[in-house]
Amino acid sequence: MAAIFYKNVINIDKLTQGVTLICLFKEFLLGIMELYSIKKTGVVHGANWHGKLTTCMIYVTLFVHIWWH
Repeated sequence: MAAIFYKNVINIDKLTQGVTLICLFKEFLLGIMELYSIKKTGVVHGANWHGKLTTCMIYVTLFVHIWWH
């Protein structure tokens, strides 16, 4: 029984690692493309209010989850 549980935990852990790697790679590519865009146009695009609100809500949610645990 414990072996089946341990095997499932390992599979979920590998899946989490894979998804994290894909997200990091995507963010790296987005950063490179943004740097290229800034170099090409000379214009830096700032965040809109809804992006700032989303970031604030993510931080609040993370804080609540950490505090609650």
